Amino acid sequence: MANDVKWVKLTTDMFDNRKIKHLRRLPEGNNIVLIWVMLLTMAGRCNSNGMIFLTENIPYTPKMLADELDFEENTVILALQALENLDMIMTDGKFFSLAGWEEYQNVEGMDKIREQNRKRVAEYRARKKQELIGSTNICEYCGKEGTTVDHIIPKAKGGLDVPENTVCSCLSCNMMKTNRDIDVFLNELLLTSVSFELDRILSNEKIMRYVTFDDDTSRFKSRYVTLQVTQGNAIEEEGEQEKEKEIHSFVRSLAHAEDAYIDEKVRESGFEGEDAVEYRKEIEENLRLKYMTGNLGQGVVFMSEEQFSDLLDQLTIDEVEKYFAIVVECEKNGKRFKKKTHYQAILDMAMKDRKIT
Repeated sequence: MANDVKWVKLTTDMFDNRKIKHLRRLPEGNNIVLIWVMLLTMAGRCNSNGMIFLTENIPYTPKMLADELDFEENTVILALQALENLDMIMTDGKFFSLAGWEEYQNVEGMDKIREQNRKRVAEYRARKKQELIGSTNICEYCGKEGTTVDHIIPKAKGGLDVPENTVCSCLSCNMMKTNRDIDVFLNELLLTSVSFELDRILSNEKIMRYVTFDDDTSRFKSRYVTLQVTQGNAIEEEGEQEKEKEIHSFVRSLAHAEDAYIDEKVRESGFEGEDAVEYRKEIEENLRLKYMTGNLGQGVVFMSEEQFSDLLDQLTIDEVEKYFAIVVECEKNGKRFKKKTHYQAILDMAMKDRKIT
């Protein structure tokens, strides 16, 4: 896996190398050699044929390197000059790069690893598509050949990447629907598509879980249920979504550090464009497992480890089990919380119950 490539090659006789011996005889010689090894590891992390940079658009300055490597700036400048004199590093005036990078990391091997990753991403896509829509290849909206997966509730609006929220779609319908609500999209098809088959939609149990059809107006309407907490109990309210867009409660709270972790893994993979997007999805999907609270949440309650720990600190085990059970039942029945994460909803229920008692 590209995100597991965290190595550079050093030989056991490196200290017998004439250049290394020469460096060690210089003032600050041992520090210069240490800085050289640290630069090797930085180039490995950058994964750009020996180049060293903060980002692809921001080169390191000696001051930045000194801060990064925890050396005095004068020592770093001395090391860079010595290494450049020995043709161990090169600079174009801005960016540093290590000469003979193939000695330290097998570029051909890295390309092989990237190709393996590309194949794995393709297999992941195919497997994910199979999980979400099965083996069907018929567009659920128009009946033509379907080659893509569409989310009935768009992911941009909190829709879940689960079979209950996904259908097979042709590329045309998928691009036409984009991030619009399902009722808006269906009404447009109803009015503009001469080949639209109303019965196809009305007989589709999955789609009709999200909409109703008004025979009087011949229009689709969104179907949704919200959850409110009053008197310490979860009370369901049904209504229509007209003026206000609801935010689905299935929210994963990723810390900034983990966002940076994902960015680093994608960068290390060498993927670009669509491959990078799909690889990011795979990493995020794996991270989601960290936010599932196991059997307690039954795979539908999501929160960060920090939030879950906080609940355990504030609530009794009985309370945690009670409110998790409420959230699980609501999620499995397609209910929503009004602009709340699961963590906040559980806290609110607990606080209101405690006030009553």
